Order: sequence, then C-alpha cells, then structure tokens
Amino acid sequence: MAMINSKSGEVTVRSLIQYIQDLASYANLYEYNETQEAGHWAITLFHEHEKKWSVFLANYFAEAFKATGTEPVIEMSERAITIKI
Repeated sequence: MAMINSKSGEVTVRSLIQYIQDLASYANLYEYNETQEAGHWAITLFHEHEKKWSVFLANYFAEAFKATGTEPVIEMSERAITIKI
C-alpha cells in the first residue's frame, strides 16, 4: 500500500484501481478489463501463469481492498481473477 500512498496520498478504492491498472500497463503482470453494471464494478485480470498466480492475485487484492474498507467478491480460475466491488 506504500506505493499507492506515495502516488495518490491515500488508499481509496479509486487509487487502488489505478494501481491495479498501472501494474497491468507498466509491469505487464496481467491484462486488465473493467466493466460496470448498476453501480458495481467487475475487474477481470487475465494472466499467462498457473493457478498459483491466480491464488496470489486474489489474496493480494482482497487484502488491499479490505484496507479501503471494501469487501470484494473475488472469483478465480486457472488464468484469471474477477474482482467484484
């Protein structure tokens, strides 16, 4: 969360989403896709690694969203996770 704090000054849902987008754009850790329906967001991260990477991403971002006071629903497959907030 230190990276988010240093960039935006605080950890919010919006700054966390920006961080997730930045990791996709600059670190190429996954492909990022975002949809919004009825005021809820679904963020899907596609990657080329195995299920262990999905488990890592799911747990990492679940804890990150908890730091913002948000309890996301995270669905996981072998090559993707979807974060619903």
